[in-house]
Amino acid sequence: MEVIKCGTEVITKIEQIHGIITCSSIRFDKVVYEFSYFRNGEYKNVWLHESEFILDKESNKQKIGFKKE
Repeated sequence: MEVIKCGTEVITKIEQIHGIITCSSIRFDKVVYEFSYFRNGEYKNVWLHESEFILDKESNKQKIGFKKE
């Protein structure tokens, strides 16, 4: 499985809020990302599905999981 790396800058599709990915959560075959940002001087974070944001800059995904031997 591949996920977006933590620390990647992204922009939400709704309201074009700039922030960074601070965590990935995998449950069964679904991945959601914790999106952290500042708004009106306050730190906020929400969980987003990959379809709800776009990458601010070109970024590679990283492979995660266990290697079978």
